Amino acid sequence: MDKIEIIGFVAGFVMIFSFLPQFIKTYKTKRANDLSKFMLILQMTCISLWVVYGFFKQSQSLIISNLISLIIVVCVFIMKLNYDRKSK
Repeated sequence: MDKIEIIGFVAGFVMIFSFLPQFIKTYKTKRANDLSKFMLILQMTCISLWVVYGFFKQSQSLIISNLISLIIVVCVFIMKLNYDRKSK
């Protein structure tokens, strides 16, 4: 693994950890009314495009870190949909 991929992995895992506090807070409070569906959809779209780009560039760091981030954001989005539905 070259130095550029190591930098990619570090950047990717910092991004993953930036999403975790929101995931944890949403899970613990069972509330997501402060989160915008549109923002979450944009994040999912952006991260999905990074995954595709990673496949084209054959970059493990882009693929792995963005797939993990995508899973976290999708989970937050699902929680948002469920908690918003329950609060009505």
